Amino acid sequence: MFRTPRSTDCTAVLALGLVAGFFTGILFQGSRGIYDTTEGRYCLVAREMGESGKWLEPTLLGLPHWSKPPLTYWTIAASLRLFGRNAWAARFPNVIFLAVSAAAAGAIALRLWGRAEGIWSALVYAGSVYPVAVANTVNTDTLLTMWELLALWGLAAFLGGCRKCRYGFWAALGMGFFTKGPPALVPLLAAGTFLIARKRLGTLRDLAPAGAVALFVVVGLWWYAWAIGRHPGLLEYFVKHEILGRVAGNEFHRNPEWYGPLVVYGPCLLLGAGFWGGWLVPAAGWRGWRRLRRWGDIVPRSDAALFLLSWFLPGLLLFSLSSSRMHNYVLPLFGAVVLVIARTVSLRWSAGDRRLRRRILLTGLASALLAVAAKTAPLLTEPHRDMGRLYAMVSPMERRADAIVLYRERLCYGLGFYARKPVFRCHYLPEDHAPVRDCDCLLDELRVSPHVRRLVFVSTLDQCGELQGFLAVRGIRIRHDDRTLRWYAAAGEL
Repeated sequence: MFRTPRSTDCTAVLALGLVAGFFTGILFQGSRGIYDTTEGRYCLVAREMGESGKWLEPTLLGLPHWSKPPLTYWTIAASLRLFGRNAWAARFPNVIFLAVSAAAAGAIALRLWGRAEGIWSALVYAGSVYPVAVANTVNTDTLLTMWELLALWGLAAFLGGCRKCRYGFWAALGMGFFTKGPPALVPLLAAGTFLIARKRLGTLRDLAPAGAVALFVVVGLWWYAWAIGRHPGLLEYFVKHEILGRVAGNEFHRNPEWYGPLVVYGPCLLLGAGFWGGWLVPAAGWRGWRRLRRWGDIVPRSDAALFLLSWFLPGLLLFSLSSSRMHNYVLPLFGAVVLVIARTVSLRWSAGDRRLRRRILLTGLASALLAVAAKTAPLLTEPHRDMGRLYAMVSPMERRADAIVLYRERLCYGLGFYARKPVFRCHYLPEDHAPVRDCDCLLDELRVSPHVRRLVFVSTLDQCGELQGFLAVRGIRIRHDDRTLRWYAAAGEL
């Protein structure tokens, strides 16, 4: 039975979720620079979009980049406009998305059980390592998770008797589709599974009136229709590469092995709650589960249990069958794990045992500290990917230069995000592939340019000797150079 909560309970849960999520999200959000390649790519696309004014046509290095709809880039570009071009500003939108997600998780639990579970769900979500760590990277998944949790909240409200909430359900699905495409439809799969298991086909039809579906189409598909109409070959690209290439092929080389779901998704779902995850053990041993002779007994006995299973299992199966697997993909499913933990904690708290309550509070504090501390972990494990550190080395030379040349390095999107001067890429290839040019051809073009005389050349450390030889042969004298971790930079004049 889905509850209709009091307005005071809704206010309390939503406010607590927003405050807790914002607090854990904002701390150390700029503790490191932009990391390549994912963060650098998103940030560079957002920068190019803001500078070019092409808000509907994402570009990367000046070339069309259609892998994601523009909504995430819009949020990053808006934050950069408000707070400047830095890592903190690029990640700030995720702080808001994390806070809303924590509030939405609490609101779902409020509908399933009551106020206590709603409060604990918001706190557990905001203090879990997995969602906080993902929110500390520039990506689409935190925003997508927010929309999916809002959609599931709308679904729970609709099942509780609020017929207008079905429009909120479809609107949130549409915004999720506008964020990342088909993965946003997992809540629809959950709704279908729940209602079919309940044999409520009439309710399933009632969930999808023509007006609500039309709202989804308008909100979620308008950009795709516009882009495909403007670029006819784009439909084939979306279907062949962004759908089939990820689901059925190994085009992106993202953990396609049969054991991929275990090593990629398992740790995120089982350990992602941090110290809160210890409460999954008593949840698994709950006496109500032991009384069930078969899984089918869940159907007539518990709306909440069936709702969580419908949310979690079909989505996990879908992501497991896909050939492309990344840790962030199952973040929308993690909310179901959070609600199980919150329900267990709430029942133990209500028992009134002071020692047990003290243990719960210490668990929450330790988990929140762990979640915040996890934001600094990349500084210890992958500092060579920090483009902020690379730019800090290049910046003094850039002030006296006209452009930066990346020598035999096609990526370094984050450097392009930070740089104040134009960034060129050169490589030795059988033929030119824009925007990466043959090294000699690029230098010939820059020599005839009246606006480019002083250059900063950047390469990896293992190629610095080759770069020095390249410059010496072409009569470019190095005036200043520096190196850090994996990178080498040299300033010279044409």
